[in-house]
Amino acid sequence: MKHVLKIIVVLIFVTLPLTACGVKPGSVDAPQGNDKDLFPRTYPSK
Repeated sequence: MKHVLKIIVVLIFVTLPLTACGVKPGSVDAPQGNDKDLFPRTYPSK
């Protein structure tokens, strides 16, 4: 019984990182107000 339990625990630890990966979206929309954004900006000189 301990052998089976050990195998189950190992399988859980192996599959958990795989489920956390997810799928990246093909494209992401820019946030609202992006047309007013001046990035990249230079630091103001004093």
